[in-house]
Amino acid sequence: MLGGGALAVAGTTAVAFALFVGFSVGFRQDDLDALDPAFRTRAVALLDDAAREAGTNWVAIETARYAWRQQALYEVTRASRHKLLLTKVPPSRACHVSKVGWGGARAVDVRPSGHDHAFYLYLRDHAKAHGLRSGAGFGKPRGDALGWDPGHLEMPGCAREQTPG
Repeated sequence: MLGGGALAVAGTTAVAFALFVGFSVGFRQDDLDALDPAFRTRAVALLDDAAREAGTNWVAIETARYAWRQQALYEVTRASRHKLLLTKVPPSRACHVSKVGWGGARAVDVRPSGHDHAFYLYLRDHAKAHGLRSGAGFGKPRGDALGWDPGHLEMPGCAREQTPG
């Protein structure tokens, strides 16, 4: 039987491992071909409009995720009691995790090369017109405030569609 100290060390080890897995660049998928084609068309159009409006460029930093990576990011968030917010959803509800295989992810995380705030505000304010949902609107920010995941775009309803049966 493990004592309280051993459990604390085991928990710390699990968090350290999840951080290692969660932040390993080699595991991050940024290929736009991993996205559902209809979603990709809408997202790229919105991202290009936002970049033009903000006078910047954008790069995809994550498209599809394996379920184990989504789980690791989710566990880190839970272990930190949401102080380190990487994701709020498990693999079964994640739009980054495709249930149909390659080319089915319905979420993308992006980063602009400059003028971040204007770029993210554009995403927040125009995503719905493109049939998308922006993480810049998560938490219902007001005025020029941004939501907790400003570089995230997803297909509305994709989390419900991802939930098995």
